[in-house]
Amino acid sequence: WNETHYVYMADYTIVEQGDHNYGRPPYFSAFATTTSSKNPSEDGIGFAYPLISLQEALNDLITMKLNWGRLNSYPSASLTPISEDALPAFQENEPTVAITPGEIMHIPAGYKFDWNAAPSVGADLTQMVEFILGLAGQVSLAPILQGSPPGADTSQAAIATIATIAKSIFGPGLDSLARAFDD
Repeated sequence: WNETHYVYMADYTIVEQGDHNYGRPPYFSAFATTTSSKNPSEDGIGFAYPLISLQEALNDLITMKLNWGRLNSYPSASLTPISEDALPAFQENEPTVAITPGEIMHIPAGYKFDWNAAPSVGADLTQMVEFILGLAGQVSLAPILQGSPPGADTSQAAIATIATIAKSIFGPGLDSLARAFDD
């Protein structure tokens, strides 16, 4: 997009192009706060800025959990010698143990067949996901702005103070958002 034309592309192929009369690209920036940086790409911090690294960590953990689940859905098999004097399981050029659903496996004498499960890290990954979600809840929109008081035993003066602090933190961002919509 620029002030007069737009182009839609998919995989570096132009899908559609044309003129528009917006006078500027149809997007806006609404910063929660401004910075002192002279770099235009760093002139403000958005509302979701504190959540970016948490979102990336959460994405990584959920991917790990999905991979762990897949590893446990398709475990690998192994043959373990029962004793130290077990004969070699296979001679050279012999096939390995074939696993065919519904058929009996023929395991070499002196060996034990086992399924190898993935390490039991699922509960740990779940705890990490819950921890990251808890952090995200702490750095996102203040509970007082969502209409949730801090606690049942909190005094009205404390609630008023917390609301004032929340307004001072989020007020500049809301003003910026309002100005962007007025453009």
